Amino acid sequence: MEPSITDVNDSSLVFYSLPNYAGNALRVAHGQTGIVASSATSWAEQSVSVPGSDNMFTFLWSGVDTGNPNLAYSDHVEQYITANIADISLALPAPQYPVQFLGIDATLAVPVFVQLSGEFIAQNCFSSSSLVPGSSTSVTTFVSFATPGALAFIQNVNGASTLASLTIGTQDKASGTVTWSGSGSVMLIYNNDTLTFSSVSGLPDGWSFNEPALQPDGSWLVVLSDASLPATTQIDSLTSDKATIVNSGIDTATFTATVIDSTTGLPMTNISVDWNTTLGSLSASATLTNDSGMATVALTDKGDTGTATVMARLANGSSKSYSITVASSEKFAIIRGARSSIRGAGQVQRGYLVALHPQTLMPISVVWRYENDANYTINSYFIDTQPDQYLNVSNIHGDTFTLNVANILGNGEWTDTDISAGAFAARLNSGSYVGWGMATNGGYTLPVSINHDVQSLYAAYGSFAAIRTDRSVFAWGDTAEGGDIPASVALLRSVEDIKAARGTYALRSLLYPYIQTWGWGADGSESFDLSVPENIAAMSDIQSIVANENAFAVINRAGNIFAWGSTGTGGAVPETVSSLSGIDDCCASRRAFAVLVNGKIAAWGDTDYGGNANAVSTIDNATRLISTESAYTAMLSNGGVACWGNSSYGNSLPEEYKSRTDIIDVKSTYGAFAALCSDGTVIAWGNEAYGGDISAVESLLNNIVSLSANGSSFAALTRAGRVITWGDPDTGGRNSFIPGLNDVAAIYSNTRAFAALKTDDSIFVWGDATSGVIDFPAKDIDGNISYYAK
Repeated sequence: MEPSITDVNDSSLVFYSLPNYAGNALRVAHGQTGIVASSATSWAEQSVSVPGSDNMFTFLWSGVDTGNPNLAYSDHVEQYITANIADISLALPAPQYPVQFLGIDATLAVPVFVQLSGEFIAQNCFSSSSLVPGSSTSVTTFVSFATPGALAFIQNVNGASTLASLTIGTQDKASGTVTWSGSGSVMLIYNNDTLTFSSVSGLPDGWSFNEPALQPDGSWLVVLSDASLPATTQIDSLTSDKATIVNSGIDTATFTATVIDSTTGLPMTNISVDWNTTLGSLSASATLTNDSGMATVALTDKGDTGTATVMARLANGSSKSYSITVASSEKFAIIRGARSSIRGAGQVQRGYLVALHPQTLMPISVVWRYENDANYTINSYFIDTQPDQYLNVSNIHGDTFTLNVANILGNGEWTDTDISAGAFAARLNSGSYVGWGMATNGGYTLPVSINHDVQSLYAAYGSFAAIRTDRSVFAWGDTAEGGDIPASVALLRSVEDIKAARGTYALRSLLYPYIQTWGWGADGSESFDLSVPENIAAMSDIQSIVANENAFAVINRAGNIFAWGSTGTGGAVPETVSSLSGIDDCCASRRAFAVLVNGKIAAWGDTDYGGNANAVSTIDNATRLISTESAYTAMLSNGGVACWGNSSYGNSLPEEYKSRTDIIDVKSTYGAFAALCSDGTVIAWGNEAYGGDISAVESLLNNIVSLSANGSSFAALTRAGRVITWGDPDTGGRNSFIPGLNDVAAIYSNTRAFAALKTDDSIFVWGDATSGVIDFPAKDIDGNISYYAK
């Protein structure tokens, strides 16, 4: 079994000879195989890094030898690995040896797994030999009741096919050995985004494959049933957890069929239950009963109303049905797009939300209004300026639903030369938060004695802070960078807003002192002072705070701006700016500030970071400002853009883009900009290392409704809820659709990873393993967080 690719220098899939990614490193290409362990005392590879940045994953399986009648398969292993394993010997504590690996590029091949269902009284297992698409490697696998295994490998590309040659046998369940006694074959074909069996031959009487089901990791699962079920195997009951669902395509009813032996009354395990419905869509056409004899299926509906009758049926004819009501959806629109992320020192990502018709997925006008705010906007899109507030969405009839507050936030450091690893924090619907990623940056969860009633999250480079519903504050992370609040701040019950410089937080309070800071820049340890000047601390009419790395700026009700901190990075406002009033917007790069006044632009701070806006001094129709680490883009009222600042990090707008009048949103990485156009396409410019080049995905960037960015990669969200990324492969820029990722409502990020919040209340993470991918706590978060308020 020789790999077809020998040059593996660029593969992200790496096996290590020692646990915890230590020892000798072996980069593995698509189709490459090797030994993980030959015995319990001989492990050649003990950990594996699977960042998935280039769609490289691995398949681990125990050896198969149909010529050896004494080989026991009781502990046979077959697993598709899509995440890091720090110690393979712990993950596979007692496998059948040898254990082998196969490198898999998911754009070329994914496994098709088989699970058995039924009695299988005679022949009850098989081995399967098939070619791995995109390579010359042939793999032989094994499937039995004890071991769901791989039938074959298929490329998820229309027109792709694969042939599996089967050797059929009977496994002794006591010894695990197999008596081989027959052969067969199956041909699989991928067409119209669906996997089907084009031919099946040589299988024992009663054996039949159900319809393959795509799994979240991009692999497929098919159930092999034995139709020779005894008449005593019966569906005893069929129930639903809901009497009514709405036709939103999101609301779900779970049906449970309980299968028993009617003679003994005992539950029957591993029995395939076939499902169908008169209305709506089922999550699977067949599912297996568990140890309690229960098989479940989920029903959703998008657009229909009426009665949905779901039927559960066994191969021997036993069946039951149950009916529920499908009512009109209370949601007249689907919203997509992340709410604003309040991150440190120029890393703020302002949310752009869009309302779509639930059937056509075309933009529709709705009424947007923050809860407890009399002001409202009518449009198909919305720029989120208050991510800590619930956002009501209404139609002209007054029907209303509510978007949750911003509930995922990332951090991480930008320096002159690097983007460090970061952490995530997620606010759960219960009001507590969960942290993961770099522990030194706050990637951990505080106890409930502190961690409760969270209203909003904020981030510095190396820490997080939260405001509770009673306007108190707590923080965690690097104690030298704001992760430990002083006692005077801990006592406050009047905090309205927080912003962060590199490692310093500034808060806005309802009570004097109205502005306060804590963190490393306010403790006297630096050459500049971020403690608040008395005249600013006494200002009771401050409306907003903006921060760059070493300075803060505040804007009062009249639109005047004041600043403090390092004078070199904007801590002293020049007279030409301080005399202005009616400032509409303020935006920070890492070491400069820029403001808008009646469409005109002014800037100050470090000129290498955009602190000189002379290049755009004639512009009088600017509406919004966005920054990279050291450059700015101004969005114009005519749909155009203008740039200034560091030409290596975003101030490099191509000539052909300067006449555009269709730009509706702009997002930025450390060194590049990407713009969403009104026709759903995307353009980008700036440093290619940070996502400034979309040539690899330009043909995919259609029907885009929202953009997100981390430090060096961009992610685009389609109307249908799929995700396309480009940029740095190490930080999630895969230059492709993310396989298996659907129904995404919003995409959030830290410096080196992405987190997609899905409509089913789960999160999918990808990017740098150490920045929250490898340790994502799915069990603590999935189902406990939502895009829509509950």
